[in-house]
Amino acid sequence: MMWKEKVFWSSIVGFFVVSLLGTAAHYWYDLSGQNPVVGFFAPVNESVGEHLKLLFYPYVLYVLVEYLIYGRKQKDFLFSRGLGLVCGLLSIPLIYFSYTLLTGKSILAVDIMIFFFAVGLAFYLSARRLLKR
Repeated sequence: MMWKEKVFWSSIVGFFVVSLLGTAAHYWYDLSGQNPVVGFFAPVNESVGEHLKLLFYPYVLYVLVEYLIYGRKQKDFLFSRGLGLVCGLLSIPLIYFSYTLLTGKSILAVDIMIFFFAVGLAFYLSARRLLKR
């Protein structure tokens, strides 16, 4: 498979894997009986900062697997994926606090959409950078 196809398909699969793992991680802390080790990887409360874990850990795990499978051969693979992660992580509080400032309240459906948007943004921006050669 050509490099562009690998990046494209891996980014699509990554979006779904990270979205699924991030969604599941929302419940891990309570299901574990509030185990502090699980709390390191999953949100322990409903704060925006804790919810960054929903993107961070699944994304890092996916990218490490991706790197071991085919990314080692590309000199800026980890940098590109890392840059995507930073943008995704920054988008969550920026969008959340912007819309709650305007509406005066948090809306669960919007919060969920922000998460999926951030995952998509992380993979989209990193894939674009990887394909710009």
